[in-house]
Amino acid sequence: AGAVASRTTQPHVRMVAEGSSRGALAIVSSPPPHSASRHDIGSIGSMAELRIGTVDVYVIRPLTEGWRVLVLQRADDTRCPRTWETVHGSIDIGEEPEQAALREVGEETGLKVERLYSITVQPFYLPKSHVVQLGVGFAAFVREPAGVVLGTEHQRHEWLPVDEALGRFHWPRERDGLRDAAKLLAGGDAGGAEDVLRVV
Repeated sequence: AGAVASRTTQPHVRMVAEGSSRGALAIVSSPPPHSASRHDIGSIGSMAELRIGTVDVYVIRPLTEGWRVLVLQRADDTRCPRTWETVHGSIDIGEEPEQAALREVGEETGLKVERLYSITVQPFYLPKSHVVQLGVGFAAFVREPAGVVLGTEHQRHEWLPVDEALGRFHWPRERDGLRDAAKLLAGGDAGGAEDVLRVV
């Protein structure tokens, strides 16, 4: 009798373009036919996706007495009410992450960015939508006078020294990103990495 070929048990993987930035892809794992139980399908649904979808922007006033970092308190009628965060937002369709960063700073603070640096990428999971988001982190230096005009998502703002801003942020990933910015840009620019990290 001839040998019978066995079916592979490896998951199928497909790449889905998200359209939010050049080369942004979602990795979608789907099991082979008949491999998932009825319980699995009913309780979870489709498998998680990976998306490049948000930006975090650390807005900084590089004063002679030291940095002042902008922290924003979310309004009572938004998600995560009264928590403190940095500038955060979604990447629109057709935008690059740096374009979204500049737009979000303008919309949420009314400030104009003088210099923008790419700092980090932070992953986080959104269980309701089964999405692992990659948030691209930037540091934005602004000129004086840095008068803030808040958008509708926030109700208060403060300019804090780095250590105080670290203590105010609700999300650990924002604290990690600010630490990276403070280390990479401690001299006021990126030094030998200026040609790699500076965007604007």
